[in-house]
Amino acid sequence: MRKSMIDCAIVYDESTVELNISEVIESVKQHLETTLEASVLINIRGGGVKQLSEQGYKVYRARTTGQTCAMVGDGHVSKIAEDEAVEV
Repeated sequence: MRKSMIDCAIVYDESTVELNISEVIESVKQHLETTLEASVLINIRGGGVKQLSEQGYKVYRARTTGQTCAMVGDGHVSKIAEDEAVEV
């Protein structure tokens, strides 16, 4: 016997995407049940919801996918010119 675990995170902007997590979980479960052999046991459950700030999302994206703000081009743009900045 072998147990394989898959970690899945779904990150979306709830202001632009309407997503019912219960339906997503059920859809994944149904797909696996129809794709895999009947002898394979499947256990899928929701892990809860965590709200991410814009910065939190960028940190999550960088850690999980390796896409940094510099690569994607959505980093912070300073409102102060570099030559006007004062060191503290």
